[in-house]
Amino acid sequence: MNIEKEKNKLINSVVKARRKSGLTQTQLEEKSGIKQPVIARIEKGISCPNIDTLLKLLNPMGKKLEVVDKNKKMSQIEREIEKRKKEVEIANILSRVDGSGEPEEIVKKWIQEYIDLELTYEELMEKVVTHIKSGN
Repeated sequence: MNIEKEKNKLINSVVKARRKSGLTQTQLEEKSGIKQPVIARIEKGISCPNIDTLLKLLNPMGKKLEVVDKNKKMSQIEREIEKRKKEVEIANILSRVDGSGEPEEIVKKWIQEYIDLELTYEELMEKVVTHIKSGN
């Protein structure tokens, strides 16, 4: 096990989460209580955060630290194959959502959650069907 590689992967995930959440380092400082220069050093890999600091950084982004069984984790290739399969399924879903082919923002959000493996296919379909039935 390469500890340095795992640390870098974790820090890159934190940076990606911050950017995806739309927060600047300064905004994250305001929400987490962790000073911006400390955040910058962590993101550059100069400093390694302790668990408390890491949890404080993740909380405002709606993220959590989780222990994952690496033997059960899908390989990157398997995830990519799953993602492509889901994109094909999504094309079928979209044809049912709106005749124009342009899904509403809420449906786009669900689709992204599905692609990111946060929703199952069944959960996505349930949301879409409910959405269609409600006429929203």
